[in-house]
Amino acid sequence: MSLALKSSSFESPQPQRRSTSPRATRPIPLQPRLDPLALARLQGLQRVSSVLATTTLALSLLSYGASVYIDQRVEQAAQRLSELQHSQQQMATFNAVLKSQMAAQAQLPTSGLQPPKPEAVVFLAPATPRPVTTAVTQASKFLPLGQSRPPLGY
Repeated sequence: MSLALKSSSFESPQPQRRSTSPRATRPIPLQPRLDPLALARLQGLQRVSSVLATTTLALSLLSYGASVYIDQRVEQAAQRLSELQHSQQQMATFNAVLKSQMAAQAQLPTSGLQPPKPEAVVFLAPATPRPVTTAVTQASKFLPLGQSRPPLGY
């Protein structure tokens, strides 16, 4: 019986019918096999591209965060500048009002203030002039002839 099973399993396959239509079956192309060196190169390239993609993503997120942070700081600085300008304007107004009030009080006869007398004015003799030695003149001693320093504003 085992002989019968063996003989039945080795039966020749029946021929398949071929289609006569223009769409005849085509053989499946075999995929070319890559050698291990080429496969290793492709894996290395994949690793490098993954690292580059991750680095690019991290840098873009970092630059976005920096731009948001800088925008917030600029907005805070602009608000602080506006507050300081408003405060400066209030102080200038207060200073003008205070000067006006002091001038009005000085003109009152009950203030006790007297106009200055010419004989009470103290005059000082001018001091002897000193030679001007600044850092710019000292530094210009070390420049080659014909060259001058650029202005400090540049």
